[in-house]
Amino acid sequence: EGIDVKAIEALHVQVLYDGQVRKTSTLEDTFHPIWNETLVFFIQDPTDPQEDLVVEAYNESIMIGKGTVMLSDFEFDPESPPIVDVNIFDEFLHHSAHVGTVRIQISVQMNNFEQIMATRKDQISKLHEELKGLRTLNETLQEQLMLRTESSHASKTNHADDDSSEGEESLVACHITFYFEVLKVTGLKPTADAQCYCLLKFNKMSERTSLVPFTDT
Repeated sequence: EGIDVKAIEALHVQVLYDGQVRKTSTLEDTFHPIWNETLVFFIQDPTDPQEDLVVEAYNESIMIGKGTVMLSDFEFDPESPPIVDVNIFDEFLHHSAHVGTVRIQISVQMNNFEQIMATRKDQISKLHEELKGLRTLNETLQEQLMLRTESSHASKTNHADDDSSEGEESLVACHITFYFEVLKVTGLKPTADAQCYCLLKFNKMSERTSLVPFTDT
């Protein structure tokens, strides 16, 4: 009751909660309508109910404005249901104007609540058991993975040792030493008192003999 809007022709209120929409009957030619109607909503999840309830006011099919109530702001006593004044605002082009107030009374009835809670506890217990089984499976898979990793590492180490031994044996077997001995150099025409040496180059290495004086032989 108590919405103050000019030029009202056919007024009704629409309430939205938890994906459900309910609306009152339409009252014509009144600036202060009183419905005294009951709108029933079903709480989808009693263990985690939606908190916001939206109230929309309409003049025929045109929305006059809307307001929101946070149900968590109230304590619901079955003996004394709270009465709430919902401020209705017309939001247009980022400007908000207060157009009136809708007074509602909210009551909550817990039908089969104990049964619902028992079902939810049973579901939670089953989820815990499934989670425990998944953890056990995860631990088993991790142990198997560790064993395979250790086995693979040991196998690679053994192969590396074998390859290293074979390489060492191959290196020893293929190790060859070349010895070069300069016996005699002929055909040179040295100058007087000249000395000479021989420079040998092999496989990117070089060695030279000591200096020796030239002789006729």
